[in-house]
Amino acid sequence: MGELKEGVQLCPYCSYEQDSTVQPGIALKRNTILHGRYLIGNVIGQGGFGITYVGWDLTLEMKVAVKEYFPSGSATRTNSISNEIEWDSINGESENRPDGMERFLKEARKMARLDEVPSIVRVRDAFGENQTAYIVMDFVEGVTLKKYLLSHGVLGYEECMSLLSPVLDSLAVIHDRGFIHRDISPDNIMLRPDGSARLLDMGAAVDVNASGGHASMAVVKRNFSAPEQYMESETLGSWTDVYAMGATIYYCMTGKVVPEALEREFKKAPLYFDPGLNIPLHVIRALNAALELRVENRIRDMREFKRSLTDVGDGRDDGDVGEPELQKMPEPGPQPGFQQIPPTAPFMGNGDEMKTTPYTGEPVEQQNASAEETFSGKKEPVRVEMKQPILKKGWRTALIIIGALFVVGIPAVKFYQAQSAQHAEYVKRSQVFQKLWETADSFEADDQLNASLESCNSALTAMDFGKVTVDEVLVAKDAAGDKMGYVIVSHSDDSFTGIVKIAVGLKENGTVNGIEFLEINDTPNLGLKAVEPDFKDQYAGQSGFPLSVVKYERPGDNEIKAVSGATITSEAVTNAVNAAMFFGQNYVAISGPVGYEGCGAVGVSL
Repeated sequence: MGELKEGVQLCPYCSYEQDSTVQPGIALKRNTILHGRYLIGNVIGQGGFGITYVGWDLTLEMKVAVKEYFPSGSATRTNSISNEIEWDSINGESENRPDGMERFLKEARKMARLDEVPSIVRVRDAFGENQTAYIVMDFVEGVTLKKYLLSHGVLGYEECMSLLSPVLDSLAVIHDRGFIHRDISPDNIMLRPDGSARLLDMGAAVDVNASGGHASMAVVKRNFSAPEQYMESETLGSWTDVYAMGATIYYCMTGKVVPEALEREFKKAPLYFDPGLNIPLHVIRALNAALELRVENRIRDMREFKRSLTDVGDGRDDGDVGEPELQKMPEPGPQPGFQQIPPTAPFMGNGDEMKTTPYTGEPVEQQNASAEETFSGKKEPVRVEMKQPILKKGWRTALIIIGALFVVGIPAVKFYQAQSAQHAEYVKRSQVFQKLWETADSFEADDQLNASLESCNSALTAMDFGKVTVDEVLVAKDAAGDKMGYVIVSHSDDSFTGIVKIAVGLKENGTVNGIEFLEINDTPNLGLKAVEPDFKDQYAGQSGFPLSVVKYERPGDNEIKAVSGATITSEAVTNAVNAAMFFGQNYVAISGPVGYEGCGAVGVSL
């Protein structure tokens, strides 16, 4: 069986529309056949070390999910040329690649032996191809728990436990076998048409018995990962999944995400349980115990967690709970732009779709109320997978500041507040940079390169890239202090509603490793869609200069497909990327600036 015929829109095998999404340039081409058996369709997920596709098993004639080993920052591919992965030798990944692939396949083969465990997606096959490795899993039909909650609202205690108890039981079984999942969250739990729940994506699972509780690559999902997942030196275990499951149940019952673990450690902020939701007291106690930051204080295994959730004890006693994580807080006011809704009602907006919304470097789901509005009126971060050893320095800084307060006293308060703001900004920038270089240990300013900014920006004024500026250059380094690549911060003043500021990951050979947004103000469902993967992932792997914006469906080399209805913003982002690439080519890759020889401005081809 070969590729589908030209012009066929609906795949007769997996039922996905061929042009329903823009396949990222780094992904496998649609209709590729892997292992002589698996027909590849659309990308359905992408994380820090893998890409997941919908596929069709040509032998068993059934839909499957195929996960590809593709560690961000180390692997790249230009699918218009080849499906084979190119490994970045600068990072040393070309030497370590066989070890990483073998671990990926080894864990998959072990997971395949857990076929009889219910409520956990099954691993069906594992193999190597295209200079990388693949895991084939069941494709589970249904809707994710996250989407269900966003449309139906919070779950009551009985409904939540009825739905998730089988998942808790299945996790207890895989923990008995020595595995932990590491990636539990509402968007990794699928609600099937029969009403049952299934935990997805075993691609991040690790055998902690064999590894001594350590993983070769960090997997972090913001708001759901335990603090030990951020630190290479910390030991992982069943308690790690307990934290994530506790965060998931907290989200189900309160409609709020748990603040990121590092933020909780820094701010010492207690969790809030709205009295109006009537959450049983024993459940509040169980969630507080499951979400303890310190491992030694946390519930250790999933069976103990389930017992705590189902042991009624004092029931709904309104007395003192004796828990530091429970506090009385003022009733939150309505979020501007949204109607106040009862706790059991679905999340919903007021239809004011054209309101200009600022983007602050967080996932786009936070910008639209239909995605992540919370009952507190605050928008919480959604999801970031990253390896974040760099933030260990932030913890030490926070502790030093807190210690200074006790020593110096009240006069130090202003100093502490200033340092807190600086730390928050540091954390935010570090998180953005870490997405570009997930295995980086530090990002260091290069004085010599930054001294070239004035010359670069002067040269940019003579070009037709609009009002663009390169603001800052940092060098990404690994734990050994070796250079991995660069982070170039640039901005354009020509976005539809003003400034758009981005961070561009640039390899030493001039190839874009990816882009992330630091600031953008634009219209929801139009210009603000620039922060979504379908648009911004087009830049990864680009090396031709300059890049241009086009409106047709299938962009070619050095072309970026514009966001529909947001050409001006698409051009602004692309010009900011061009400014970063210009700096890289003329001030990093070779010594001294090189004259600009009619590269041409970003234009729109009709």
